[in-house]
Amino acid sequence: MTKSRWLRLLHLLWALPIAAAIQVPVAFATRLSWCGVFTGCTNFGNRTDIPHVGETLGILLLDAVVTAGVLALAPWITPFRLRLWIAIVIGVAIAVFWLLNVTAFPHLLWR
Repeated sequence: MTKSRWLRLLHLLWALPIAAAIQVPVAFATRLSWCGVFTGCTNFGNRTDIPHVGETLGILLLDAVVTAGVLALAPWITPFRLRLWIAIVIGVAIAVFWLLNVTAFPHLLWR
């Protein structure tokens, strides 16, 4: 492996932990937006505990953009278009994961 390839792969060593660290507050904010503070996603029959769908989707959209931005800016693959498409796919996949985790399967990571 040449030195330039090795240096490009090293960019992933700082980009991936930053992208992963972004997910912690996103998970908390998404869960808080969807479930609220006191209900714990169990009492949606009450009219005061309706999930905030707009806020949840906005948080997840912001998460996808920021995660894709971090991964697209790190020069780990030479062609920028390829790096941008891979970053967009990863950002959207992570946002869909959090959307499903919070809305459809809240018991997977939260209990």
